[in-house]
Amino acid sequence: MIYNCLSNLLTVDTLDSVSTEHAVFVKENLYNQRQSKPFRWTAKVNNEIKINLGGAAIPVTIIGLMNHNLTDTAIVTIRAAAADQGNLAAWQAGFAYEKVMTWNEISMFEALTQTFQWWHIEVDDAGNSVIPQIGEFVIGAHSQFTMNYRWPFTEGEKGILTENVTKYKQRHRGNIAKHRVFRLNFDAVTDANLVSEVEAFFDAHNGDTPFLFVPETTEANCWFVFCLNDFDAARNFEDLNAFTLDLEEQTRGVTLL
Repeated sequence: MIYNCLSNLLTVDTLDSVSTEHAVFVKENLYNQRQSKPFRWTAKVNNEIKINLGGAAIPVTIIGLMNHNLTDTAIVTIRAAAADQGNLAAWQAGFAYEKVMTWNEISMFEALTQTFQWWHIEVDDAGNSVIPQIGEFVIGAHSQFTMNYRWPFTEGEKGILTENVTKYKQRHRGNIAKHRVFRLNFDAVTDANLVSEVEAFFDAHNGDTPFLFVPETTEANCWFVFCLNDFDAARNFEDLNAFTLDLEEQTRGVTLL
């Protein structure tokens, strides 16, 4: 089963503070919808992000760290509470919810079901050869389709190339970036689900902003993607419909040292 998180609750209004902030890779990069332009702390341990979702508790069902550089020994702890707990020590002692995220290369997510106003993320990565960074931080409520995509499906990785061809047909290429692509086909979707889930997805996405995509909830992989196609359903039979999702990962750019 897939998860989609189309709306990020992290904004200029809800990002309360960070423990330290690089002069170039600033905290606004956590929610800039551009995972190739990351946020970076200035330390490797006791790194914090504090989030205030507003005047009331809001349901959260997924958190994602997109295009991060965290090592497999990093510890990422999610904490939540009804009120601001103050400093790190107080958060560690006064939280109402705590979960250590499952590490995954490139991007990682944690599915949960919690309703709190205040969220605190702590990152310790002493073994990192550089300073820890996050390309995009996503917190929000995910959606999913009742009917899963049909197997087999298409998944691949495309290189973004520069190319120069001489008059003698000598080809000079440079691979400057790469990204993941998916083509998912759905069928046997009921009329009711086509309206309430599929049309609602395309209405919410509009094709202009990237979103957190989890292709299989039993696995650890997740991606920051665009949906390239419009809503186009095939009415195959009474109350049986088919549609396709063409998804393309937003490029991760180059590694910044």
